[in-house]
Amino acid sequence: MKLFKKAKEKSAQSTSKPDSKVVKNSDSKEYAYNSRPFLKSLLTLRFSDISLSNRMYLSFGVILLIFLIAIISSLNIINKSTNESSLFLDKVDKAYQDVSRLRSEIGKFELITGDYLISKSPENIEKILGMDIKNIEKVPDRLKKIIDGLDRDSLKLLKGSLTSVHLPKIKEYLDNYVLSIGQIQGKLKQNQDVSRDIGNATAKFIFPLIHEFNNVEKNLLHYVILDTKNNADVVSRTKYELIGSFVIASIAAILIVFLLNRSFNTEIRRLWQSLVQLAKGNMQRKNVIKHFNEIGNIENMVDKVADTMNTTVFKLRNDFKTMHSMMDQSTVQIEDIQSGSEIQSSKANDVAEATTVLESSIQKVTEFAKQTLDEVKSAEEASDTCRVTMQDNITTTHALADRLRDTSVSIMHVNDMGDQIREIVKTIADIADQTNLLALNATIEAARSGTYGRGFAVVADEIRELAFRTAKSTKEVAATIEKLSGAVDNSVKVMASCEDEMEKSVRQSSRANSSIEEIMGIIATISDMSEEIVNSCEEQQARTSDVNQSIVNINTLQQNNINTIQSIKQSVDDISKLASTQYSDLQFFKLKE
Repeated sequence: MKLFKKAKEKSAQSTSKPDSKVVKNSDSKEYAYNSRPFLKSLLTLRFSDISLSNRMYLSFGVILLIFLIAIISSLNIINKSTNESSLFLDKVDKAYQDVSRLRSEIGKFELITGDYLISKSPENIEKILGMDIKNIEKVPDRLKKIIDGLDRDSLKLLKGSLTSVHLPKIKEYLDNYVLSIGQIQGKLKQNQDVSRDIGNATAKFIFPLIHEFNNVEKNLLHYVILDTKNNADVVSRTKYELIGSFVIASIAAILIVFLLNRSFNTEIRRLWQSLVQLAKGNMQRKNVIKHFNEIGNIENMVDKVADTMNTTVFKLRNDFKTMHSMMDQSTVQIEDIQSGSEIQSSKANDVAEATTVLESSIQKVTEFAKQTLDEVKSAEEASDTCRVTMQDNITTTHALADRLRDTSVSIMHVNDMGDQIREIVKTIADIADQTNLLALNATIEAARSGTYGRGFAVVADEIRELAFRTAKSTKEVAATIEKLSGAVDNSVKVMASCEDEMEKSVRQSSRANSSIEEIMGIIATISDMSEEIVNSCEEQQARTSDVNQSIVNINTLQQNNINTIQSIKQSVDDISKLASTQYSDLQFFKLKE
């Protein structure tokens, strides 16, 4: 230990100057991450000072801005086209519905005149007379109002066509039709035939009028189709604009990626050259060009790593030199320790052999004591089994005696019940005799009654027969009860004899149980003494075994120490060689003085 302390003091003295540099380099400000503000670098056009992440963000922002401009422009075009198309379709749809409504009203007049031509019924004549000509005269004004509602710039052509072409024709047909209807109504009031007039009016005016309305509807539908095509053109144009925007953005992205790749490669190549110099062991190199981005911070950190490595290598070189001299001194001390350990190992082997012989003798005594204890325990278990069996026999005998007493009492009760049954049988016999006499009297009275008493005589005979059988059965029951009474008396005598025998058996079992308990007490004492002998032998054997094991462990540890010392000696030699080799290898680095 003193040798290692001296080595540490020498190492500290030899490296005191480089350690001051390590303390200086540990300043947190020196290792702080330095970067120039993004906006400042962008406004001063120092793109090399912009961080790599900000360059990526800037590139992504430019591409995204191009896409947003294209998308917003396309959306404005689509929204404008959609709004105009929606207003256009609303106007045209309203005009179409109004024109259809007018055509339906004209169709009603056609139906009325058609019904008249088919049936000429009074009801159809009244319908024609009731036709509202003034309502028909308002149709041109209503149609003109509908056309005036088409006030969009995109509907000027349609509005002009309807006003100049279709509206005059419709007005002309309606005026002539109104004039014809007025004449027809006048003739009908004079009861004249107007069939030809109605047919001419319908053919000349109504059919062309409906045809013109159909043309108006077709024109409206035509403009709806044109508007749909215009919307499709707008969508197609928007699609091409989006494709063009995508192409422009793609070109911009390729250009930006090229510029980013070029700037990245330049800075990374410069960093790579610095790392190559560091890998060659040149600690004297220094970065001249400064940048305030990730690469610049890494280059600064490489310089700081080079300075730290310079200090560390300088310290290691001196430490390995000191270590080499220390290992030479340690080798001599280890050889002395190894010789002392071999002597201790030899003495421990002698003690271990003597302890092994003692342990074998104690083990034989312990085995004999265990065999004796097993025999004693077997006798104890047999005695306990005999005692338990005897106690069970006594308990069973007592229970059997109690049951014999209960049986004797029950038999006496049976005997008493036999006496009661005799009295009942006697009473039944008397009733049977009396019933027989009554039946005989009834038979005599029935014979006196002649024909009317025959049925009663039959019943009386049956009752007498029943009384006879009852008397016979009563005699048999009485005889059986006499036999039962004799058997009960014999049973009572036998039960009394059994009770005496049971009492004798209980007394003998109690005496045997007391003897068994005395034997068990003696066996328990012998068992306790045997257990103490076995426990003492086992404890002595365990302690002897522990001593033997401890000696073996000491011997093993001593042998391990010898092997370890040998390994340490070999390791010290290897470390000495390694220190010499490392000192030579550290000469590879070019250090700052």
